Amino acid sequence: MSSLRPSSGWALRLSMAGAAAIAFAAPAFADRPVQLAFSEAPTYARITAKWADGDEAAPRISAQVSNQVLILTFDQKVKLNLDKLKEGLPSWAAVTFMDPDGMTARIGLKQVPRLAVSTSADLVAVDLMPEASTAKPPKLVSPLVAKQKAAAEAKRIAALPPPAPMEPLEVRGSHSGDSSRIAFYWDNKTGYKVASNADGVMKIQFPKRAKPDLAYLHITPPANLANFQGENSDKGYLVTLTAKDKLPIKAFLEGDALVVDISKPLPPEAPPEKGAEKPKVTPAPPAKLPAKDDGAIMLTPPAASDAVGGSERVTAMAKSWSDPAPRNGVVLVKVAPLTAGVELSFPFAAPAPAAIFARGPVVWAVFAANADLKLDATNLPTGYRR
Repeated sequence: MSSLRPSSGWALRLSMAGAAAIAFAAPAFADRPVQLAFSEAPTYARITAKWADGDEAAPRISAQVSNQVLILTFDQKVKLNLDKLKEGLPSWAAVTFMDPDGMTARIGLKQVPRLAVSTSADLVAVDLMPEASTAKPPKLVSPLVAKQKAAAEAKRIAALPPPAPMEPLEVRGSHSGDSSRIAFYWDNKTGYKVASNADGVMKIQFPKRAKPDLAYLHITPPANLANFQGENSDKGYLVTLTAKDKLPIKAFLEGDALVVDISKPLPPEAPPEKGAEKPKVTPAPPAKLPAKDDGAIMLTPPAASDAVGGSERVTAMAKSWSDPAPRNGVVLVKVAPLTAGVELSFPFAAPAPAAIFARGPVVWAVFAANADLKLDATNLPTGYRR
């Protein structure tokens, strides 16, 4: 730390003393008090000023250093306690003086500084740093800034329209075989959007805010569901479904309800053994119609065959039988997933005799019609296949 040279120091004190005598004789017009605060650190000293009357605008101060004297100039007449400045900055301030105009304060310094001025809301800071120091003083932040931000946020929130009312939503879960199902029941038809679906996590956005009833989901939690999260926002109700073991998730509408299936994939078919030949199917000879039409349906006896289930069977229809197939011979099968199954509709041109039976896990449907049944397997719910 350097000190003032004796000659210049004495000259400074003498010039300030003479000015003080002039100021003593002149009337004081300083009228607006300024509150000062001080802080010292090894790498800087700070003078902080704000209006003592509570004005939230910072005082306008220009600062400069001339001949090791800090000159602070205000844009109006002010009242300062410069004695406090000497006490607050003992390593920097040697003497202080207020000019007769009441707008300029002069502080004789004990060392030559680098100068920086900053403002924050109602505060202005003048920082003094040793010439040899490269460190920067801390940023000036007024406590008023946080209050202003809080007031602005409160005003923004107050201006927002009230949130849309929450509508009742019942969520149910079930499990059958290797498939779990979650169903969403609103009081009226409600759209949805799959926001994302990857790695066993599906996000569903409903356009309404919900008051969800999850009692059924908690009583009988689906086995393949790892986690269920729901959150209301200004965009509606966002549901996040997480499947166990990253199982695939599929969403579709069943009537007015949204249904989500989480199913384990079917096991792959075992590859044929090397050298194994496919069984040969020997077709049976064409059936002969009876000589007399008695309205009976004749079945040809099965011929011996190595095919699985025996050889192809041909049914001979009575002459009174009318083919219910459409003219083009194609029946487009309609698929409608149900909460606990699937519904298939066969739109024949006329009523078609049919038989339905089950063999193990497979359900068979047989129709008395010469028709090609077209079924899009991609429309089948998870866990079903043709």
